[in-house]
Amino acid sequence: PQPLRDVVEVALAKDPADRPTARELLDMLLGHQPVMRPAVAPPVPAPAPAPAPAPVRERPTVTTGSRDELLVAAPGSRHAAPEPLSVRDGRVRGHKLLAALAVLLVLAGLTTVGLVVRANAEPRESVLTGPSPDGGAAAGAPAPAPGKGGTGSAQPDRKPAKPGSSSKAAAPKAPPAERETPVPLEPSGGEPIIQDPLDQPGQWLDSEIREQQARCFTSGVMRAERVDRGTYQCVGPDEDIEDDFGVEVTTALQTAGSCAAVWFHWSEADGGQVLRVCQDEVVVGADMPADRTVYGRVAFKERIALKKSTRVHLVVRDGAAQIFRGGRFAGEVELPSDGPDTGQVRLGLSVEAVDTDPPYAVTFANVDIRSL
Repeated sequence: PQPLRDVVEVALAKDPADRPTARELLDMLLGHQPVMRPAVAPPVPAPAPAPAPAPVRERPTVTTGSRDELLVAAPGSRHAAPEPLSVRDGRVRGHKLLAALAVLLVLAGLTTVGLVVRANAEPRESVLTGPSPDGGAAAGAPAPAPGKGGTGSAQPDRKPAKPGSSSKAAAPKAPPAERETPVPLEPSGGEPIIQDPLDQPGQWLDSEIREQQARCFTSGVMRAERVDRGTYQCVGPDEDIEDDFGVEVTTALQTAGSCAAVWFHWSEADGGQVLRVCQDEVVVGADMPADRTVYGRVAFKERIALKKSTRVHLVVRDGAAQIFRGGRFAGEVELPSDGPDTGQVRLGLSVEAVDTDPPYAVTFANVDIRSL
């Protein structure tokens, strides 16, 4: 058979009429038909008359039938039946089939390229599409309103860009992330105002109200107790302390229903504000001569066990009462903006529970009051 190069040249002939049919191309590749090269027409002299029309070449008709019949009834079947193929002949025939398939694929590729080039060469009308997936309503920004003409196309309401200004649209801003409130740190240092270990009578004195069976005494620790609901203040220093300050003290709740109390901004005539430390919570409020008010409550994550020492630090600053328990921030309660902002500090007992049995008692030790 002719080389594959000759078959490709014939298949890619410039004149479509000179290209072989698929059947002829298959016969050429299989060696059943010689390669038919298109004849090159000789140059025609200018004065010569027009040549007679070339005779029309008729292609041999092929009888159609089933797929197996077409493969068997190839043009080469008109000759004598071929001898059985050897193994080598079978390999040659396989290579020819692969070559034929390659040529067909080349022809199909060229046809596809031609169609694509032709399609790109034709002018197309612009198409109005919806919003881009990278912006607009799909990206969280509000979609522009339709134009005044009543059409459905989106008309952005923007002014022409000034010379030198950027023409890029501003990217949609992401929603601001929620900021976590920083946890206040327990203050340290400061100027000492009152310090007392409370292991013996000193700045705090022993006192008693027999009618209420309430008393406060010091013996190793300062103990406040009573047999009924209510409050009892131990007699202590009468020095006025101004904001900002801190009161740090160790306390232990001796019986159920008992709350250790720290009064601040206190005066005998007007009363003052108070921090009550109970088993499950702390309460910040005001004890006035004719009224008692609760500003807020802070629940403990871990309950205070009875008869267990707990270090409590009350910090009054920036218009709030901050509570630290064992060096850790427990919470804070806002104080009234109209004051008071100065007064005495008192220690004592507060009982408000109605489902516990008397007596009630708390103890204190190592009080440290500092100006912050």
